[in-house]
Amino acid sequence: MNRRQFLKSAGAGSLALASIPVLEGVALAAGDQTNFHFVALSQIAGTPDVVAMTGDGKVGPSNAVGGGSFVHFQSVGTPPFPIVGQGTWKARNLMSFDVAGTYGVLLAGIAEMGIDLVTSGGAIAATLKVVCNLGPAGIFTGQPEGFFLTVGGATFQPFVPALGLTVYTTANERRGG
Repeated sequence: MNRRQFLKSAGAGSLALASIPVLEGVALAAGDQTNFHFVALSQIAGTPDVVAMTGDGKVGPSNAVGGGSFVHFQSVGTPPFPIVGQGTWKARNLMSFDVAGTYGVLLAGIAEMGIDLVTSGGAIAATLKVVCNLGPAGIFTGQPEGFFLTVGGATFQPFVPALGLTVYTTANERRGG
């Protein structure tokens, strides 16, 4: 399934996005925090090892907060593929956050953070790099859309084309009261 088909099946095709009215009452995220959201798959090149991962949180000038879940499986044979590991993850620290540009309330950039992968066997230190490009704005980071997960000396890299979505946003809804 390509990205266009994925967006269409998720109800986020260009017609759906174009029909969203301009939001009123949107304020920049507090304290220069940028929100991130992603659901994507990455692989170790040349192996059947794949990680499906989700995440939500915030990055700022000097910190990262957030977490999500993951399933590490091997893409061999026919589904269901064998699960190697699964659990949740939590951000520990921000290593870097580079902004490529903004487009409305969306932001293209790369955040790299230290995380803990939490499994039934305990916590495992890892590095997570989340990459967001904004094709409609012509803003690209120079790296493929998705996530890089480095754990135990191995790095899972985004599929090209991307399998999933990543997005940074600079706004949170604020309702008058």
